Amino acid sequence: MKTILMMATTVNGMVANLRDETPWSAEEFANFETCVERYGNLIVGRRTIEIMAHQGELELTKNAVIVVVSSKPPVVSGCLHVKTPKEALELLKNKGFEVAMVGGGMKLNTAFLQEGLIDELILDVEPFVFGNGIPLVDNISLDLKLELLSCRLLNKSTVALHYRILK
Repeated sequence: MKTILMMATTVNGMVANLRDETPWSAEEFANFETCVERYGNLIVGRRTIEIMAHQGELELTKNAVIVVVSSKPPVVSGCLHVKTPKEALELLKNKGFEVAMVGGGMKLNTAFLQEGLIDELILDVEPFVFGNGIPLVDNISLDLKLELLSCRLLNKSTVALHYRILK
C-alpha cells in the first residue's frame, strides 16, 4: 500500500501557529479536499480531528473513511479508531484501499516517518512564516532524501510540492 503524507505548511515548515490557526488559502483547502476525495480516506491524530471538527473543516472529508490514531478514542463521531500507524494502514488495506493519505498532526507525521511508513509527501507551501508554531515533524533525528515528482502553483503565492521518499 502506498502512503502519502499531505500537509499545508508555512515556508519555514510550520503546519499551524501556536493557537492552532491555519490561515491557508481557499486553493489549498480545495487541493486537500480533492486529494481526500481521490483517495477516499484520511488518517489523522486525535488532536487534529478535534481541531478540524471545531474549525468546521470536516466537510472537506465528506465521504472519506477517517481513521484516528490515538491511545484514546476520538470525541468526533463517525471515525474509526486505532492505536498505531501500522494498525491504521492495515485497517485501510483490509477495506480495499491501495493508497492511504496521512493528514497530520505533528506527532502522527513524526510516528509515520520514524517507522518508515511514508512513501510520498505532498506539501502545499503557503506564503507565511510563523516564528513560533507547530512544525511538520517533532524534533527528532530524521534524514530523508526526496525526489521531486511535481511542482505546481495553486495560486499566485501558494505552491504544491509532490515528493517521493527515496529509500
